[in-house]
Amino acid sequence: MGNKLNLNHQQVAANIQGCQKLMAQQEMDYLYISSFDPYLNEYVPLSDSHRFYVTNFTGSMAEVLVPAKGKPRLYVDGRYHEQADLECDLDQIEVVKVGANRGLLQELKDDLKKLQPNKIGLELDRTAYGFYRDLKELGFKVEGLANQELSSVIQFETRGKLPAINGIDAKYIGRSTQEKLQLIFEEEQNCAHFVTAIDSLAWITNSRGYHIPFSSAFLGVGLLTAAKAYIF
Repeated sequence: MGNKLNLNHQQVAANIQGCQKLMAQQEMDYLYISSFDPYLNEYVPLSDSHRFYVTNFTGSMAEVLVPAKGKPRLYVDGRYHEQADLECDLDQIEVVKVGANRGLLQELKDDLKKLQPNKIGLELDRTAYGFYRDLKELGFKVEGLANQELSSVIQFETRGKLPAINGIDAKYIGRSTQEKLQLIFEEEQNCAHFVTAIDSLAWITNSRGYHIPFSSAFLGVGLLTAAKAYIF
């Protein structure tokens, strides 16, 4: 997840304070910040990883829990135990080193059970629905931040112009988009599917964009019908 960004400890501290100021305004006890972009990709440029701005951690995957007061908790698995210690200012970040056979989100949820906050905040466009559902089922009050609402307190880098999306001839793929749609809707002609996974979108459209590191896919969402694929 390479990037030219280089935050210093003072900038990270200012970003944490900005989050806590916003949390105070909305009476949040904790704010969950994922590593995802709005398309829920794992490998995203650091400039689009909100987690990076409040930790300075550059690994591909981690979870962050920002308290209303005190140090944010950065949850990392065994791949990143040493890297997190080296990249984060441990005076302002608490690194939670999750053990083997323990998921990051499970560790975070177990901590929340102990902490028993009144209200948890999260970014609606960067949080998996399954985690949101889990928090609600655990009985927590969840407050969703609107798209890019954190940009009111953190100065995020803007995304540059993305490469063009190019179609690949079906002779190199095996099946055309129409043939793939026929397979998908073979028994449900009157249905439609909403597609958010960018690798699935690249497959169904026979297109590539190279919009993010380590992937040939393109950023977008799709609505599939038996007759046509609509890409946004």
